[in-house]
Amino acid sequence: MEKARNNPAGIRFQEICLLAEHMGFVFQDRNGMAKPYQVKQLLAVIEKYRLGEEE
Repeated sequence: MEKARNNPAGIRFQEICLLAEHMGFVFQDRNGMAKPYQVKQLLAVIEKYRLGEEE
């Protein structure tokens, strides 16, 4: 998740899919890369609901 936060444009499609699948999302492949706005949307949901944080 840190990699996605630090560089949304540098996330490979497969990487975002693995993260998204755990959260129920589906993303579009753009020449092997995730679309930056989709990375940001996913991160916003994760952060809003504090998903993935240990209690």
